[in-house]
Amino acid sequence: MYAPYPTYGYYGSFGGYYGYNSTYMYDPGYYVEDKTYYIESNLYDIATEDIVWSIQSEAYDASDLNSLSKEYAALLINKLKQEGVLGKK
Repeated sequence: MYAPYPTYGYYGSFGGYYGYNSTYMYDPGYYVEDKTYYIESNLYDIATEDIVWSIQSEAYDASDLNSLSKEYAALLINKLKQEGVLGKK
């Protein structure tokens, strides 16, 4: 058990009120690293170079980025078809 900063003279801590020092952290398991991936896709009109469609997404703690990218591409194409952006001319 260790304290991340000095605990002496720490006024106003819950530890003093509840009878323990709340600044202590226990090892292992107190630290967790999460990853958030932000994905943006834009579709442009070639003639005018204007954005005609845009979407932003988030993915949390993806264990396999290869699978994530394939799933995202499939969802993206389905969304474009659903909104009539992709289709037969």
